[in-house]
Amino acid sequence: MRKPHEHQIFSKNYAIFGRIGVTIAGFFHLMFIVIFYVLGIMPLVFINIVSVFSYLYCLAIIEKSIANSDYRMIGWIIYLELLGHAIAASYFVGLESGFQYYALVLVSMPYLFFHDYKIVGILKNIIIMIVFVSLNIFFDNHQSPYKIEAELSKILRNFNITAFLAISIFVSNYYANMTYNIRNHLTYTSNFDLLSGLYNRRHFIYLAQKELSRIKRDKSSLSLILMDIDHFKKVNDTYGHPCGDCVITQISETIENSLRSEDVIARWGGEEFIILLPNTDSTQVVILAERLRLTIKNQKFVCSEADLKVTVTLGLTTINQHALSLDDLVEKADQALYIGKENGRDQYVIN
Repeated sequence: MRKPHEHQIFSKNYAIFGRIGVTIAGFFHLMFIVIFYVLGIMPLVFINIVSVFSYLYCLAIIEKSIANSDYRMIGWIIYLELLGHAIAASYFVGLESGFQYYALVLVSMPYLFFHDYKIVGILKNIIIMIVFVSLNIFFDNHQSPYKIEAELSKILRNFNITAFLAISIFVSNYYANMTYNIRNHLTYTSNFDLLSGLYNRRHFIYLAQKELSRIKRDKSSLSLILMDIDHFKKVNDTYGHPCGDCVITQISETIENSLRSEDVIARWGGEEFIILLPNTDSTQVVILAERLRLTIKNQKFVCSEADLKVTVTLGLTTINQHALSLDDLVEKADQALYIGKENGRDQYVIN
């Protein structure tokens, strides 16, 4: 199974977060247009109309921003809109309405840090705090141009505080999802080969050593296969590296589909694959190796406009001394693989 690149993970999360966040923000401002129109506060009606169009524009350019990995335009629009709206609403209807709290939303908004130097993000947050403190100082005894009833002002305040908390939770959830996805991605990239989707060499060694410890205790059988794609350099030279990558990908899928769930498969390096087979003796590993060889030999590899046929050579070994290390097993399989190549390839050899 192929895992997405970290850019894809970020883009997916950002797209979901951006669309939902911008849509909700736009809906809130539409609601405020109606409220302020009913109250006759026309400056705030106009400001909220501008805000709605700002969020519609953000929604329109979000895909382009993701494609270009450039979120500065959206970031500045959100930054200026929230600050401007907090200042204007506090001026026209007073601090009692609670609109100043929207300025604090920006502290946790990821828009602040897209393509920003760290110092720029810090300066933006300092500005936010200055604006918030200034609003509370200068508008504390401010005589608002528009008077609204105390009960309505209280309702607005409670609504705005609730909205602020909801937005903060929404942003925190975004960060939590992003962290979870990135952590899973990092775990994947540290354990798997990104091209083939198989385990990488490092994780194979870890799993193989655990399995060796188990079979030494149980005195059970274990086999190992080292497999190499024949004349792979010729494939790359003739058809190009993308075609070579396609061959590796398709062979990886063929190997996975041919083995048991308990078998451990990895891309050992370049065009080499390694397979650890617990509870498998010399007779069973020979049968499996021949089946794999024939399956791949008879497989048609479709790469771009070319249909290729490739073969593989396999070096096999079975543990017959439980004191053998993983290095010993790999060396024995590698020796068998070398013999198979020297004898004409497209075969298996057991050592």
